[in-house]
Amino acid sequence: MHVQAVSIDTKVLGPGEQWDVSAPAAEAWGPTALPLYVVLNVRRLVLHPGAAVVVRGAAFSLLCQEYHCLGAVGAEAPQVAIGPAPPAAAG
Repeated sequence: MHVQAVSIDTKVLGPGEQWDVSAPAAEAWGPTALPLYVVLNVRRLVLHPGAAVVVRGAAFSLLCQEYHCLGAVGAEAPQVAIGPAPPAAAG
């Protein structure tokens, strides 16, 4: 099992900014790769309109003591986005 852990005091994402906490290396997506877990510990997370925390292709755990979504509602609302692994590179 691979674990990617990030622990920080404060993270502020500006309007439209993305913080991608996905696996750092393409080889982690290979068919023989071990499962990947992303653990994110943030004391204070501030998301402005259109901002997103993104993780792809991994189990994900978010621990956040203060979570602030500022501004917009709907399509421009801040979000935590969890998606599938990116497509494998042609080889």
